[in-house]
Amino acid sequence: MMRRISLVVAVTIIAASPIAAQELPKFMVGCWADGAINESWRVTGDSMTGVGEMVRGTTRRVSERMSIGIAEGKLAYTAQPTGAVSATSFKASHVSADSAVFENPAHDFPQRLVYFARGRDSLMAIVTGVESGTSQVLELAFGRQPCRSGP
Repeated sequence: MMRRISLVVAVTIIAASPIAAQELPKFMVGCWADGAINESWRVTGDSMTGVGEMVRGTTRRVSERMSIGIAEGKLAYTAQPTGAVSATSFKASHVSADSAVFENPAHDFPQRLVYFARGRDSLMAIVTGVESGTSQVLELAFGRQPCRSGP
């Protein structure tokens, strides 16, 4: 219970901080794993690109392609799940040296993505929103992993 309260307080404080349009959340760069979910991020020019994978045993399947860059004059996180017709963008409401919050209240689920570093080799992602009338929270505790290629 105390962990959930701490996360709620951290998310609230992070969301209240202002953002400069050109900041990239470079603390996310690298390859990360949390059991069945992997993410990898790299800086490409003035933006970042990422890949999300679902892992089952030794099989890896790309589940979405992601990017972070300027869209409509504001920093945004854009995700396109495999098989989706179009991508979904989440506007940045906060970016600092060790945390970032992206929001899209009009999206079905999720509506908010929060990333924050917990030291050099640990990255938390908290995915929240309302789905079918019920509040949902997905917490991912990523550990840094060697990259197979890239970042």
